[in-house]
Amino acid sequence: MYVKHLSLKNMRGLEEVDLTFKPGVNLLVGPNSVGKSTVLEALRVMLSALTARLEGDYRTADKFKDRDIRIDAGHLSSELLLNFQGQDVRWDVQRYLASNKAEDTQTSDYGALNQAIKPLEIALFKQDVTKNYSISLPITLYYNVHRAVKHADLAPDFSTRKVRLSPISALENALAPTGTDFEQIQKWFAYRSTWLKKSKNNTSDVSADKHLSAVIAAIESFLPVLNGVWYDEKTRKLHTRKSGHDFELSELSDGEQSLLALVADISRRLAIANPALDNPLAGYAVVLVDEIDLHLHPAWQRQIVGLFEKTFPNTQFIFTTHSPQILSHVKPDAIWLFQRNDKGEVEPYQPDTSFGMDSSSILKLLFEVPEREASTDAQLQKLVKLVDSDELEQAKKLITVLKQTCGEIDLIQRMSAVIWRKEVLAGKDATDS
Repeated sequence: MYVKHLSLKNMRGLEEVDLTFKPGVNLLVGPNSVGKSTVLEALRVMLSALTARLEGDYRTADKFKDRDIRIDAGHLSSELLLNFQGQDVRWDVQRYLASNKAEDTQTSDYGALNQAIKPLEIALFKQDVTKNYSISLPITLYYNVHRAVKHADLAPDFSTRKVRLSPISALENALAPTGTDFEQIQKWFAYRSTWLKKSKNNTSDVSADKHLSAVIAAIESFLPVLNGVWYDEKTRKLHTRKSGHDFELSELSDGEQSLLALVADISRRLAIANPALDNPLAGYAVVLVDEIDLHLHPAWQRQIVGLFEKTFPNTQFIFTTHSPQILSHVKPDAIWLFQRNDKGEVEPYQPDTSFGMDSSSILKLLFEVPEREASTDAQLQKLVKLVDSDELEQAKKLITVLKQTCGEIDLIQRMSAVIWRKEVLAGKDATDS
């Protein structure tokens, strides 16, 4: 399952956009206030129609609101094309401004969606009756910029018997515009640990539980400094081992907590949604994340795309980002750059190149950010002029200064080589004469 196309008109600051998406990782890139988060919000609302139907009540689907309609426009429209279990499914929604305090007006066409998911709805209903969970459920998830981890102890009277674990429970609050539900992550770990002890002769060996081991392996692949994650019954909190010492997860850095919570929540939901898969992380999902680079060290940003694609091979990710490190690991046909034209209107476009480029080149070519400070550029231009005019001693002094700020960059190396060659030739000429 993956989103193939989104058409959007008159939503917030966007007049009209048509975006195509690929399986795997997709990036929405650009400065602030150009509509990247607006596109994610539109996708969230549109995909909630699918989630609500799979949960059994289409009325719980989110709706566009009056404030979503572009100023000076009377309505907004959105159309989504989704590849669902191998077939293309299209649905559309129009939202009209409420007038004279009348009820909100929204029209839609979900006919193709209703028809496409009906067999799965029937199968899920039968499965819920028999409690024989074997059907895989495709899921959609959304994480906004306010996904700060909120730690809380589980209540002393918490019982793992209260944890819903039918595949449909993987959709609970999956598209809610809230932070990561860390309490549900703790409850899931507590449940799996209790189940492991009761069903596997009181063992705590996580390898005996393919779902628990898959989630922990996913966390460790993103955060290799951690060794295991487990639920501690005494503290009623999640713990991990780092550098030979045990820590509560709340003691990790903000970046570690944010990434761990994101990976754990995606993994946990896939495990619940795919009860019969040997590798539940190979289940199908669409995941929307606003500002994937939030709290991430640049070294993590360079690795993050490959880790998501390797760990979740059948999940489509649609990220917003400002990070050139992330862009260099995604092919240009999976990137949309958001920029304003001369009229101030947002026009997304796809770059000609990105994959494998260094950060400076991406900043200059795609973000139109100068590669160096203006003063440094002026000094480098002066160096070239000094070398061209054979003022070699002054050029060498300037190179010494520039190395302190720029290091051994290509231009300095080339100018040093030219100086050396000129001095060699000058010495030869003096000898010949």
